[in-house]
Amino acid sequence: MAAEAIRAALDGLRRTQQALGMSLDAPPSLERLREALAGRYHVVCELGRGGMAVVYLAIETSLQRPVALKLLPPSLGADPAKRERFLREARTAARLRHPNIAPIHAVERAGEFVYFTMGYVEGVTLGQRVREHGPLPVGEATRLLHDVARAVGYAHRRGVVHRDLKPDNIMIEEGSGRAMVMDFGIAQVDALKEQDRPGYVLGTAAYMSPEQGQGREEDERTDVYALGITAYYAVTGHLPFQGETAKEILVQHAMTPAPALTLYGEHQDLTYSRAVARCLEKNPDLRFSDGEALADELARAPELRRRGLPLPLQAFVEGIRRHSAANRSVSVLVGVAVYVLATSLWGRDWTVAAGALGFLGVVTAGTAKALWPITRRVLREGYDHAHIVHALSVDLERERQVREFERGKASPPPSSLARRVAYAGLGVMGLGTALSLVEGFNPVVGFGVFVYGVGVTLCASGVGAVLTWLHRNVAGEWWLKFWQSRAGEWAVRVAGLGLEPRPVARALPPEMAVPEAPPEKDIATTEAGRIADWVGARHTFETHERE
Repeated sequence: MAAEAIRAALDGLRRTQQALGMSLDAPPSLERLREALAGRYHVVCELGRGGMAVVYLAIETSLQRPVALKLLPPSLGADPAKRERFLREARTAARLRHPNIAPIHAVERAGEFVYFTMGYVEGVTLGQRVREHGPLPVGEATRLLHDVARAVGYAHRRGVVHRDLKPDNIMIEEGSGRAMVMDFGIAQVDALKEQDRPGYVLGTAAYMSPEQGQGREEDERTDVYALGITAYYAVTGHLPFQGETAKEILVQHAMTPAPALTLYGEHQDLTYSRAVARCLEKNPDLRFSDGEALADELARAPELRRRGLPLPLQAFVEGIRRHSAANRSVSVLVGVAVYVLATSLWGRDWTVAAGALGFLGVVTAGTAKALWPITRRVLREGYDHAHIVHALSVDLERERQVREFERGKASPPPSSLARRVAYAGLGVMGLGTALSLVEGFNPVVGFGVFVYGVGVTLCASGVGAVLTWLHRNVAGEWWLKFWQSRAGEWAVRVAGLGLEPRPVARALPPEMAVPEAPPEKDIATTEAGRIADWVGARHTFETHERE
């Protein structure tokens, strides 16, 4: 039965590849690969190749599933140092688990071959989508770039930088439309930074950041720049920097300002265009710090504010809602306790202050106990403080829209008028107090003015509170402010204790650290001609375009 299922899968895949015009011829190296992997994988055909690796379509026989098998060329795999480094760094990337990153299933060697297998994603690359159907609408591009940036940010926080982000490394899954980042972390594996070739640079020139093209230090902001080029291409159908040679393109990356992008999203929104402009800053310090920061900025776009939250974040928001509803009456007592604590401290009544402080401590402990489990589950799923803040922001905006639909838009004049009347009442109270202190003036009249001011203030405040309650989610606003604060960040860190460690960005264990490249000449301030000479003399370029 298993053999029949595999044969049926192979027949279907062969028909698919033939329809796409892919060759099924078996060169000698493919036959040797099939022999080496016999029993575990059945290699169907070649999917594509780049300067440093070949990708094959294969069937994993034990699970009867298609996989993409990426092979380190035997010429590189024959070097023990390069082979071990390939395996070590590929295993680092294999630890990434994110819904928008194509998973790496296995990193292995068989005889002369060193390879890893990735999830096979049915669909087209972003590059194919734009080439065949034209530029994407801003709304669709915003959604795709946001998801890719989240995936990139997730890897950045675990010390993995892609180094070769481009439209042809982003798959759009058939049916779901989900964006999937391919070869994540494998660009740094493929590079291998050959130490006997100073100034060696690997990547695709059209998407290289200025510092990457100049051989300077690369970090998360290098990926942010490549995402900016990708985002520009997605909505225009062409690249911002073009040239006949890689050298010409890199000179433009270093010296020529990026063309202005002014494309509007919903409601004449420019979030996407402004985000792209910031990604393409020449100075890395002016870009977004990592993929997560870019995703947070794109989340402000109207197209994304309507999107459904992932299940873990939705469950967290619902947990906050239930806790707030169950403890609504306690919030009044908390306000009273804070007032009592302040007055007792002022009057040095330490017994009353201790009682109020104890009550607040019990309430805080109860809240922490209620929210601790759901917070840890959210963190265990790979989300972090920024995701929590974003989820609460989205929920608060939805709540505002619902209230606006049910009760109409909030009318500023009544609320403003009630607030001004309350302030006037406070003024009357002050006047009454002053009159009572004036010598020779009837204190009864002054007291009457004071009481009148108290009545006006209370009535106006009550009306204002009702208007606020009808049109605002006060509890939701409070929770958002809390999680945005340092106290919220601290609460997330405490809740994450004992879970999988989250390394500082770019930090890798010493045994996995990439050797530093030799210092290069800083050419940031030289003229374009000198940059062209330096780039041409010092660098070798490798491209990974899919054939």
